[in-house]
Amino acid sequence: MRAAMMLEALVHHFNVFLLAFQFYRERVITDEHLKFLRGCCAGIEIIPRAFLQSQSDFSPIYWFKNVAFDSVHVFKLSMAPLARLCLKADRHQRPFCVLDLDDFESKTQRRIAALEDLAGNAEAAARQRAAAEKWAAMERCYIPLFDRVYVCSEYDRLEIGNVYDCLNKVSVVPNAVCSPELTDPPSECPYTFLFTGTMAYLPNADGVRFFCREVLPQLRTGALSPFRIVIAGSKPSPEVRSLASEHPEVSVTGEVPEMEPYFSEASAVIVPIRAGGGTRVKILEAWSYRRPVVSTSLGAEGLDATHGKQLLIADTPAEFSQACLNLMNEPEKARRIAVNGYEWVRSRYTSSNVREALEEAMAGHLRPTIRLSRGTSCAYDGSKTF
Repeated sequence: MRAAMMLEALVHHFNVFLLAFQFYRERVITDEHLKFLRGCCAGIEIIPRAFLQSQSDFSPIYWFKNVAFDSVHVFKLSMAPLARLCLKADRHQRPFCVLDLDDFESKTQRRIAALEDLAGNAEAAARQRAAAEKWAAMERCYIPLFDRVYVCSEYDRLEIGNVYDCLNKVSVVPNAVCSPELTDPPSECPYTFLFTGTMAYLPNADGVRFFCREVLPQLRTGALSPFRIVIAGSKPSPEVRSLASEHPEVSVTGEVPEMEPYFSEASAVIVPIRAGGGTRVKILEAWSYRRPVVSTSLGAEGLDATHGKQLLIADTPAEFSQACLNLMNEPEKARRIAVNGYEWVRSRYTSSNVREALEEAMAGHLRPTIRLSRGTSCAYDGSKTF
């Protein structure tokens, strides 16, 4: 979602030539994606996995030989090595190079290692710590080479900027969500708590296990009316799926074609996350649907939201269950928190905010924008390429 929002903002200032890398065996770029991309990009190349595995060095110019690039935007730290030929060039001759960090990778891996330690998985924890050191080595190598680094929150800006002594070139470009068609939360029973996320990602799987095994029993004891827990996300493990058989209130959907029906049926959204990084798009989505949120402190990290105003923050099982009960038993409070969250996301986390932040970060590097109709999007006049 961040990559798509960034692309949408960039085409207002650049002719964009897109390189998409097919890392996974399954197809992840659909015909619908391609239709959107061709409507806004000046050129597209999808690079197969086999090509990447055969290359020791790589440059975007390899694919767009007749294009003089003014800027190169690299999304995710894992992609930085593929831009190393640009980064090695003389700073006065090479394109302006931008690294978009949607996460502080080494810190996230250390947090996941701590989760594995907590679960008693010593070998898995050791692997995660080793991965964290590899990410840290990449951060030390590549962050100093880029002309500008984007992060998704002020929290990450200060931390990454201070750790790698590059605060002067780190800018916040927030995550964002589209504005859905709003629906009122269901008024009939049972009260529905929704969790969303890819279940193959350990912090999500850990979060739902933590909720079901430590929070849910207390919630069940205190609840005055029926409720249910819907866990919606792709690739749930057998252990996550087993939560539905262990707890009658729980259902696990697996992959769903779209999330809108689940947000429409939700009374509230839970974010019991105990590891991870960046900012949680699942909270932004809940706010955009005007649903109240209960989150851990870590789950709400980087969003600058206030407990009791835009969401409820709870870290222990007792606190989390009580926060859920408060939403169930105090509908006016739940409504007020939902409205505040909606106003918060509308003021800070929209495509307009991304565009404004991008323009500020690129000030002095962009020429005045001339917008021309290009399919379903707006594009720059071609005097700058990206």
